[in-house]
Amino acid sequence: MKRILFSLLVIIGFTSCVSVVEVVDQYQNENDQFESLKGKKVLVINKTNDKVARERFERDLADRLRSAGVDAVESHVAFPNMEHKQRTEEDVQTEVKKVVDAGYTGAVVTGIRDKQTKYQSETTGGYDRNVNTGEGMGLTIYNYSYHYYGFGSFYGSVYNSDLGSVYVEPETTTTSYNVYIIEAVTYNLTAEKEDQLLGVITVRVTDPTSYEEVADKYTKMIAKQFK
Repeated sequence: MKRILFSLLVIIGFTSCVSVVEVVDQYQNENDQFESLKGKKVLVINKTNDKVARERFERDLADRLRSAGVDAVESHVAFPNMEHKQRTEEDVQTEVKKVVDAGYTGAVVTGIRDKQTKYQSETTGGYDRNVNTGEGMGLTIYNYSYHYYGFGSFYGSVYNSDLGSVYVEPETTTTSYNVYIIEAVTYNLTAEKEDQLLGVITVRVTDPTSYEEVADKYTKMIAKQFK
């Protein structure tokens, strides 16, 4: 589980209580619609060489797409030896031909585009804090026996303008959190190369907390394009 959380499918690692998952950019080909892939065979690819993360997210996304009427198949099932590495243009075309020859009409490719570590500072203190009067009731209620006890109190307690407060030194705490930019790119493999890009959805995940929460929101966003 720790390995999965660290890679977030490699898509994510986690620290706080609530994950913010939001669409920050989206593109759709005006000449082609996602509906053209409904009922068609679509390959789901999660770009990571982390085997566990790859399989888990591909399975979750494929399940979501199948519920949207897409015949989605995980790449680790269809092509278990597929590797994500730099290839020549010739190698790329060979791999694409394998996918098309296997009967796939489309493909959804997901991965991390960027990761940033943000810092947030919070300062406390730097102000006067009321102190107890002797009765534990605050400065608004006087305990006369406490304030006027002995002649020496005349020089201090009752007439001291600073009575009842102490200065709290400011203290700054800095915390860090991660922001991930993840993308899902959908292709229509039956179109000409320059027209194959069907759509792109770019999502920002701020301070992710759990795989389940992020994957649930993210897969819904991707599947919504097909409805």
